[in-house]
Amino acid sequence: MIRWLILLVLFVVALPYLYLAGLGLYLGLDVSNGVVTFTKDLLRRNLVYSEQERVDISALEVVRAEILWKGKLDNEQLSEASGLAYSPDQSVLFSVNDSGNPPELFALGLDGTDLGVWPVRYSDHHDFEDLARFELDGVSYLLIADTGDNFNWRPSLSLLVIAEPSLDTVGQTLEPAWTIHFRFPQDYRDVEGVAVDEKEENIYLISKRRIPAEVFRIPLRPDEPVIAEPVARLRGIPKPTARDLREGDGYGIYKSCPTAMDMRGRSAMIVTYKEAYLYRRSFRQSWDDAFNELPVRIPLPEIHGLESVAFGASADLYHVTGERKDGIKPTDVFEVRLP
Repeated sequence: MIRWLILLVLFVVALPYLYLAGLGLYLGLDVSNGVVTFTKDLLRRNLVYSEQERVDISALEVVRAEILWKGKLDNEQLSEASGLAYSPDQSVLFSVNDSGNPPELFALGLDGTDLGVWPVRYSDHHDFEDLARFELDGVSYLLIADTGDNFNWRPSLSLLVIAEPSLDTVGQTLEPAWTIHFRFPQDYRDVEGVAVDEKEENIYLISKRRIPAEVFRIPLRPDEPVIAEPVARLRGIPKPTARDLREGDGYGIYKSCPTAMDMRGRSAMIVTYKEAYLYRRSFRQSWDDAFNELPVRIPLPEIHGLESVAFGASADLYHVTGERKDGIKPTDVFEVRLP
């Protein structure tokens, strides 16, 4: 009896690993690295700490922004909003769902009202993690970041560029205008923050599970294959605090990880699960140098699954929303106004 009980326990323990290995082999992923990362994640040991000097949170300038509740997300299909993009032409927000959902683009009013959904012609095996809007040659585009890699096992990640749809085309299938495939110079990265500098024609990406977080750059219209270029380490974003670790229900180690990003002119906004950090570059300063400086810290209210940010009508206004808890609970849209 005891032997059978032990075998049953071993089978239950092995089951998720067998599923993981099968899925990884089917999709052509790095199974061995995925298994190692999965185990570290179970043990809450999945952050990579650099020896580079980091600043204490007390060293950052704090800005108390005006935070306005705008409404709740109406569309229950948008269960895991993992990216936002603001369209000044249509005065709407676009969003995408996280992994485990069909490839779709959502439109919502600034108060969260449902304005429609478009299917996107793309693989069902994806992990959409952010959304960015930019203009190029007089055309407005949306960039969808298929860059999630929780298990550090995807040899190549992708960025889809689609022409910004108008609301009168809701329901029509969207075709990518072009797709960028890229990899990192060493190892793998889980990326949840992506933004476009349309003047430079560059895309900036931020690693999630590295402390300090790393910034990479790739061209907007590259000749493939593309290797992401390291730009900076965000030493100004503090590591998890003792309170994060105490109150995080086991996930507090990720509280200070960047989960979304947006750019507007010479401003870059980065959000973590608990607050926002504003980087501003001076005239003729590069993003490489700006990201190596200290940001302005902007405290935010508690927002479950805060993984979306988008600048609004100006660089002093932005929008944030979070994922639905358990995929079904209500979630809110906030407008944040800087003084």
